Amino acid sequence: MGISEKVAYLKGLAEGLALDTESKEGKLIAAIIDVLDNMADEIADMQDEMVDIEDGLDAVSDDLSEVEESLYELDDEDDTNFLSGNLVFYSARFVTEDSEHVTGMPNAEYTHNAVAVYDYYLDGETITIPDAVPERYGYDFLGWSVKAVPAENDKLLKAGDTVTVDGDVVFTAQWKLKEYTVSFDSKGGTKVDSQIVEHGSTATKPGNPHRNDYTFKGWYLDGKKFDFSTPITGDITLVARWATKTSGGSNSSSDTTTKDNGKTVQSGKTFDGGIALYVGLSVLSATGSALVITKKKRG
Repeated sequence: MGISEKVAYLKGLAEGLALDTESKEGKLIAAIIDVLDNMADEIADMQDEMVDIEDGLDAVSDDLSEVEESLYELDDEDDTNFLSGNLVFYSARFVTEDSEHVTGMPNAEYTHNAVAVYDYYLDGETITIPDAVPERYGYDFLGWSVKAVPAENDKLLKAGDTVTVDGDVVFTAQWKLKEYTVSFDSKGGTKVDSQIVEHGSTATKPGNPHRNDYTFKGWYLDGKKFDFSTPITGDITLVARWATKTSGGSNSSSDTTTKDNGKTVQSGKTFDGGIALYVGLSVLSATGSALVITKKKRG
């Protein structure tokens, strides 16, 4: 028995008792029955509304199920855009060559069939290029291209730039080999121009510089003679090393020494046959005193 039926039963019971409705007790019972009757009507109305709400929720649940199925079904071309009724979701991806050696790529929110997807957008929505700046050893990052041929882009995109979606979008990282400066310090010799060399390439050995009264010994880096077949991976300065010859003695003799970057090396003596050479020999005597013997040799 429902609430309405119970209230109707109470009303019939009160009437059967023939209560005096003018007495205090009769008025109280009549008022209580009226309140219960009104409550029963309101509860019945609420139950009807709840039935309508449940029907509506069932319909929404069915619609959401259809949307969910559409979102996770690829179209006939096996592309990464999704269909949902009249709505089309397009994918945005960020890719690069040599991906195994690149760090700092924008994080992909989704993966479908092993394809990393940055996010999905509706037709006409705007994509803002993220702040992520990829890094690749030996290369400078130039920006993102949105066409297959970078030269066809009006400009390469950087963080904060926007693109309006009208289909699936693939942003491709563009790179340029780093360039380094190879400088030459001739240490007083004639000037040698510096060179701009790409990462991993080699510098060109320049012509030897000239310096009066010096002999050029080569180019050095960190104290070692530089091998020009060495790949360049950063800015460097090559330093010239020189050797100088100084002469001593008179017209009839010459004593030649070689100075190599400040270090003096004795290279020997030359003799003229008409010149007397005095050679001093020092020996120790039996008493421990020094005995000097002078020998004169004539040519």
